[in-house]
Amino acid sequence: MSFSKTSKDFANELLLVPRPRNPNKNQKQSIPAVLDLTDATRTIIEQHISLVGLDKHLFAHTIDDQNRAYHMLTTQGLHIPNEIDRDIRSKYSIWHTSSSIVHMKTFAKGQKGRELKRYVRCYQCLCGTDSSQDRRLIPWKDVSCFSWIRLVTTHDENDENTKRLLAIDEISGVLDHSPSCKQIVEMDRDASIPLHPELKAFALSLLYNSIPLTQLRQMCKQWAVQRWGDAQGDNHFRFRLNHHDPSSLYRKVSHERGISPATAAEENSGNAVNLLQIPF
Repeated sequence: MSFSKTSKDFANELLLVPRPRNPNKNQKQSIPAVLDLTDATRTIIEQHISLVGLDKHLFAHTIDDQNRAYHMLTTQGLHIPNEIDRDIRSKYSIWHTSSSIVHMKTFAKGQKGRELKRYVRCYQCLCGTDSSQDRRLIPWKDVSCFSWIRLVTTHDENDENTKRLLAIDEISGVLDHSPSCKQIVEMDRDASIPLHPELKAFALSLLYNSIPLTQLRQMCKQWAVQRWGDAQGDNHFRFRLNHHDPSSLYRKVSHERGISPATAAEENSGNAVNLLQIPF
């Protein structure tokens, strides 16, 4: 993306982004089937819809309206993969994603414009999910919170190096958390914090060059200190490898080359050299 673009250039580009189809006004408001809800929480949401209805915000493709949409999105604590990093303190998690191809408007009759991608994501509050068997993996206490959000966005993904969010089209659902959820300000257990992508890439590059696992954590720590100082991480990523990362990364590299970490070394001797041939 060129930094020489002016606000007028962006405003004109927004006007060429197609709007989603207008919803059927007679369509009954309902709960997305993809949400993970207990029967009790589902009943609460149905009552909420019956009494209050759903929050629905549709945004025009103007700079002012897009600024308003972005502020609402970040205030809610939502994230967009590869665009807005997830804050580990956020109670929202993406529960379902679907996408479709749309085309930018063009003034040439019968000619399609540049291909764009429209995403529909459903977010759910982790204080209201029915993941009974996986609750140990969720840091927030389940208090049957009824909040969920449907986010519709349009992206330009034609160039791998300049993927970007073009427009926020819709934010809808039950945007407010339940009273009991609002009272919870601390997690039940430590959240799972992902490794920083740059550090992960560096660690993989070491494994591709056959650096032994015994040295991996220390070398990654030295690299991270040069990159981020003594910080252990931020609200989005870790800057240090934990005890499980080396083995997990090694399994990833081994899998790519068809090497089974569980087999004897002599059985893998013919494949081991392949680790040096992985392009990076």
